[in-house]
This record gives sequence, structure tokens and C-alpha cells, in this order.
Amino acid sequence: MDSAYLIRPPVADDIDALAKLHVLTWQQTYSDIVPASALGPAAIAVRQRLWSYLIVELGPQPGLLVAEYDRQLVGFISAGESTAEGAVRPEQLMALYLEKSHHGSGLAQQLLDAVLGRRPAELWVAAKNPRAMSFYRRNGFVPDGATNSQDSHANLDEIRMVR
Repeated sequence: MDSAYLIRPPVADDIDALAKLHVLTWQQTYSDIVPASALGPAAIAVRQRLWSYLIVELGPQPGLLVAEYDRQLVGFISAGESTAEGAVRPEQLMALYLEKSHHGSGLAQQLLDAVLGRRPAELWVAAKNPRAMSFYRRNGFVPDGATNSQDSHANLDEIRMVR
């Protein structure tokens, strides 16, 4: 696979494809740690509402990008101001997901560099996602001891990483 990725801001026409990609990447990443009910067809409708809000209602955001390969969406990233109570960094990486066939391609690094560069930030990562934790460690993030259980995401246990 070559590195001919198109990284760009999402547009309204991407909403359905992004919702499907979001659920697909969760299926590929979390199928062994979250219930199937959180990854089924109803999840696509939930993600459609989320992406519609982010793209249409909020409008362009510098921390929200999608990646295309061969005219298909294969990844996305979302980052912005840390607004959660107890935030320890000014910015937070909210999401970085790639279709599994693009893991190891360098795309995740391209997306992270495009949105955060080397600036201080925080993120929450599934405690049972060693691949993601390794990627974040290579980018200077370290666990700071904070943990969280995401009830809205089927009790997904997370750890906070900071740099």
C-alpha cells in the first residue's frame, strides 16, 4: 500500500460513510472487550447523529480531519480543547481510528502530526488496547495514573496518557 492518502476536513457528504467507518473501526478494535450490542446496526444511527452534529452544526474545526484512500474514507482524527473536569493538558485527542487494513501504514502518524504536532495534550485510551498505547508512547505520551470507565461506551475501561 503506498502513502497516497488524502487528509482533509470532513464535509456533510461524509456523514454516512464516517458513521459506518466509526462503527467498523470499533468492531475491529473492541469486539473482544465491549458487548456486541454496542457495535451493532443501532450504533451506526448514533454515530450518524454524532457526525452530523460535529460537521454540520459545529462547522469546520481545525482538529477534525478524515483520511481517504482510493476515494474511500479509511480513518479520522478529532482533537480540541480539553474541557473535561480534571483535565491536565490544554488539548485533548478525542479520537484516532483507522480501518484495520491501514494499520502500520504511517497514516495514524500523519493524522496525529497534522492535528497536534508535538504540543502537550492528553488522551484516554482503552486499557486493553496495547497497540494504541504503544503508538502513543512512541509519540511521547505516558500514562499518568488516571482511569475512567466509559458507561456511554459499554463500560470501556480507559487510562489517561499525557505529554
